[in-house]
Amino acid sequence: MIRRLFTVLIAILCVSTIGAGTSSAEETVVSTTLVSDYLFRGQRLGGLSLQPAAEVTAGDTLAGVTANYPIRDKVTDQSDPEFDFYGTLGFALSRQLRLTPGFTIYLFPKAPTGAGYFRTTIEPNLALSYTVVGVRLTSTCYYDVSRKGPVLELAGVVALPLRRLGTELDLAASAGHYEFRDASNASGPQRRTWGTYVSCTATIPYQISLQSKISVAFTYAAGFDSYGKNGAARSVANPLATRRGALQVGYSYVF
Repeated sequence: MIRRLFTVLIAILCVSTIGAGTSSAEETVVSTTLVSDYLFRGQRLGGLSLQPAAEVTAGDTLAGVTANYPIRDKVTDQSDPEFDFYGTLGFALSRQLRLTPGFTIYLFPKAPTGAGYFRTTIEPNLALSYTVVGVRLTSTCYYDVSRKGPVLELAGVVALPLRRLGTELDLAASAGHYEFRDASNASGPQRRTWGTYVSCTATIPYQISLQSKISVAFTYAAGFDSYGKNGAARSVANPLATRRGALQVGYSYVF
């Protein structure tokens, strides 16, 4: 399975490289980020973590991989390590409207499958973005093939100039809801999980050179009405749901 996942990623990167021949925009970015807490869809999946990443853009095609390595305060059975492979292909419907299909493959090579955790989950997705007066609004529908359920998310981003500091303030916010019909890989009754989340992030980047920059960010994430339910048993609150903030410091280099 792992070899197949890497084959998919390599194929996407090849498509990106070929597409670059007809596009003036080709870019490869490698980065690493240190986060005080690993927060994802209103859940705390880890404590202090290192998150390296690489991304290739060629025209309207994008492919990349991110990882999460826990350093301290590891959450039991979570993110040790995690690898996320993703790809998208955008289509401009107008000057302001854009349609972007894509996918993400989540890989958890050390997940305890005996306890019902998946080692691989796959989410195809479809996003519709609208940009007006510098604000980009995006509605995205994900479908988790492994856990058998959708994730619906609405997000917005805007960049505010900080001219006196020679940089900008990037603001991002998202809200979503997920509902999985079969969230366990173990035998026995199906395990339903569902929840709602919001997330807000403020980032200040600082350009060191034409190719490199550092960034400092703060994220606040909250999970609401997050539960799990095995078969006909009573629903139980999701212990990973959280309401907390996280600091992030990152460095990136563009080729």
